[in-house]
Amino acid sequence: MENKTNQPYSSPSSFEESSTDLYNDDIEIPTVDFSTLQTNKDDFIQKLGDSLVRFGFVILVNHGINVDLLEATEKKAKEFFESVPQQEKEKFLIPRQHTNKLVVGYVPRLIPNILQKFIIPLEGWKFHQNAFDFENPEFKESEFWPDTTYEACASVFREYYLSQKELATPLISCLLQYLKLDPQLFPKTSVNTLRFNYYFPLQPEEFLNNTCRMYPHADMGIINMMAAPSSSGLQVLNQEDMKWIRVNAPKNSLIFNIGRVLQRMTNDIFPAAIHRVIKPSPSQNAVRVTFPFNSNLKEDEILEVLPGLGEPKYQPLRVFEFFNELAKEAYGDNYASRK
Repeated sequence: MENKTNQPYSSPSSFEESSTDLYNDDIEIPTVDFSTLQTNKDDFIQKLGDSLVRFGFVILVNHGINVDLLEATEKKAKEFFESVPQQEKEKFLIPRQHTNKLVVGYVPRLIPNILQKFIIPLEGWKFHQNAFDFENPEFKESEFWPDTTYEACASVFREYYLSQKELATPLISCLLQYLKLDPQLFPKTSVNTLRFNYYFPLQPEEFLNNTCRMYPHADMGIINMMAAPSSSGLQVLNQEDMKWIRVNAPKNSLIFNIGRVLQRMTNDIFPAAIHRVIKPSPSQNAVRVTFPFNSNLKEDEILEVLPGLGEPKYQPLRVFEFFNELAKEAYGDNYASRK
């Protein structure tokens, strides 16, 4: 039985986009109609599970989220990053010495680490689910929201967050049914986050090197789900032939993928696939905004292989221990570990 992280990152040399990269343009990430969950549940579960077993990704259409909400969220996300002064952003700065990957707040444009030379700078902002708990009597907007953004953006972001949360529950249940497991086996509690990524337009010199817009990586958590970006560039590594698949998600669809926590829980049946974002062509050079929803286990939960999925490949450990190991892969051995 192993006690190490699954699907380690590739060697740093493979973080760069290269003219020798191989592509498989005969394969596309499958698209599944979410509305058929109501009309032909068994078929929906089969198609969903088959795509995730093979690729770790699936595209969902007819998911029920209003198109106007998707467009409004993207618009407000751009406004959020472009209107908040840098000094105000830094009040919410994620600590350099994280204790786990559930920390939230502002991710600055440049974070010195071993991956810095392999990624074109971007900004991020990660909201904890409590940032949308407006009805809580103890809710304080100043703990989560920079000045002026609460009134300008919070209601739209919250509506989008709740729409994603509502979709996540039946999708996770379908995955367990695909594996012939009792949904009651799954932990009752989770931590949800909504992260916004703001990719700056490339500078002329950045077109001359081989850096990706986002380096190859596998996502954290149980599942991840995001609206198809208005600009392309997302690619998924096909584990069958180690060639890249270009993701051509239809407008207003959702891109759904497996996180490394669920890969471990399912004994590697559902893979957390390596993916990246490549540079746009100079003629399409523009801001790129994404807003992925992530569902995760609480950091003190025991992470172990679900029963009924064969001999466990991994020993049980706490979620924060798993995250620390993954963080060391990305940021080096000096990444702070929780005691």
